[in-house]
Parts: sequence; C-alpha cells; structure tokens
Amino acid sequence: MKPIYFTGEKTKELREFMGKRYKFKKGFVFNAKEFAGVKSWPLIFAIFECGVPEDSNKFEFDILERRGIDVVKLGVKSFYNTDQLESAKEWIKHNWVIKSDTVTLPPTKNGFEFDDTTDIRKDKVKTNFIGFLHNNANSVQFNGQMVGLYTQPFQSGNGVSFNNEGFWEAIMMFSARKLVKLNWLNDKDEYLKPNTSHLLYEDFKNLSIIKSLFSDGSNQTSWVNKTYNSVSYRIKNEFFPFKKSIIGKKIEQHPSMVTFNDFNNSSERHVAKLLWDDNRYDNLPEIGKRILQEYKRIYLSKICELPNSTWDIGFIQLKKEFPNEFGVLNGLLSELDLIMEPMVYELGFLLK
Repeated sequence: MKPIYFTGEKTKELREFMGKRYKFKKGFVFNAKEFAGVKSWPLIFAIFECGVPEDSNKFEFDILERRGIDVVKLGVKSFYNTDQLESAKEWIKHNWVIKSDTVTLPPTKNGFEFDDTTDIRKDKVKTNFIGFLHNNANSVQFNGQMVGLYTQPFQSGNGVSFNNEGFWEAIMMFSARKLVKLNWLNDKDEYLKPNTSHLLYEDFKNLSIIKSLFSDGSNQTSWVNKTYNSVSYRIKNEFFPFKKSIIGKKIEQHPSMVTFNDFNNSSERHVAKLLWDDNRYDNLPEIGKRILQEYKRIYLSKICELPNSTWDIGFIQLKKEFPNEFGVLNGLLSELDLIMEPMVYELGFLLK
C-alpha cells in the first residue's frame, strides 16, 4: 500500500478501527519505480499482530533498495500522523485566524492579476491586513505549487489572511514549507506545531522574515491603482524591508510624480519597522544581513528605471523586470536554505 493509511487525516477512522484489533509489528518501504513503468512513490509492506491494541501515531519502516542482485537497508523512515499531535495547520489557526475577514481587497491568482471569469473569489481580509498565506493541505506533497505569500487575498482561498497577530506564525509556516523539497519518501509527511521553547525558535523566526521576502512563492506585490468591482485600491506591500529614511534620497530622483507623492504620504511598512525599529537587523545572522544589503543594492540601482512602479515594489515585481540582476542574491539565498532547512526538523515542524 501507499503510506497514506499511517499518515492521512482522512484515514484516522480506519486507524482507530484497526488499532482496537491489531498492532503494527514491522515493515519496509521501497521506491515503487523499482517496478518497470511505475512512477516514483513510497511503496510499503506492513505486518500487523492480531489481538494487541495499537495506540501509536508513529511507525518505523526499514528503507530498502535494490543494488544488483542484493537488497540493502539504507536507513529507517518514520511515518506519523496528527491523530494525537497538533498539526501546523491547526497551530496557525489558534486565536487570530478565527477572527472575521471583513475588509474587501482585489483577489489575485499570482500577485499580478485575477481571473474575473470565476464565480468563487476570496476577496475579504482581516482589519489591519498584512498578508495572505496560501497554505493548501498540510503535507510536503503540496509545498511546491500550493504555498505562497500575497499582499492581496488569494483568489481561490485555501489559506488565511493575517494581521500583526498572525504574522509570525504565517511566515514561519511559509518558510517551513518552502525549505523542504518533495522527494519520493517524504510526500505524505505532515507538518506539526513547532517546539516554541526550543533554543533555535527565535533564530528561525528572524530568519523567516528573510525567507518570506525572497522565496519561490513570495508573491507580495504593490499597486497604486488596482481596480476591482469598479473601485480603485492602493495595494500596500507590508513586506517591503527598508525604512523610508534608507531609500528617501533615491525616491527623490524618481521620474514619476505619482510614486514620489505616494512615498511622501505613506506610512512605514510592517517588515521595515520590524527589522529596523525593533533592532532585529542587528541581531540577524550574517547571512541575513548580506541578503538584505544585496537586495538594497539592486533596489536602489533599478527603482528609478521603472517609471510606473510603486516605491514599495515587491521582490517578485523587481525580479520580473531585471531577472539578470539576481545572481549574487540567489547564491546567498541558497546559503540561507542550507542553514534553515535542518531547523525545520530540529524544531519539530516535520519528523525524520
């Protein structure tokens, strides 16, 4: 079978039924592509003992691989579920997510546009809105294309809007999902509530600010005029990382009077205040500082070349216009991933 029996939310009742009569004894897992013409996914063989109750939510399997005529053990894989452990999806819903979404904003499908042919649109967000976390399901399987951060509501839902109360949970959840790449063995692994008392918890929080700005799926954008249902909206990018005093001299040179006036009339953005007013920048690991400095260099060198841009332009917008400017930054971001990815397991977002 596939491991979904041991991991999935929808198979909980079956596990409870089996657990009254059987106990998992032993098992092994191998890659299904060992069979000709079969795609890569985990295939498990499990042995159960009759008449012994099962109360575990973690099951260990030997990982086997064929090498020539031999079959060798590569290690042990634990499959687990959220029957008794709190899922990360539930963790981010505590307190803040249950509050009503009452403010209207244009919904988006990619940060740039929305499909006005659909009848189902998520166009409401919370008061003092900062961002929207597209957070489909709760397993590694969906990390690549079903997870994103937006400064507008995500059109099809499958996520939550957040303000200051939910900011940290949202960016940590986003980071934990984007740091782990899908492979044949981990696609059904479920995300869990992290250990908030762990020594690395604060480091992961601070580095998640950086990860949330520049990751694949960081779809935060900014618009002076976004029209929806005949109403014009100013879409702010609360993830803009620089205080106005840092970029002011450059914006004074901007060719667009609209951009200049909007800059003068705007408040500081949320992430900028977190980084600079709260002294988080000074306490960032060196890799975080290097990333922000390189992005500042790109921003200051290119912002005046975009006459129709907003001053709080999003990373994805700047990268779309100048894709060849990001070689150094991409290298630094790869270094950041190497530092943060082990933390996902150390904090308990995922179990090995």
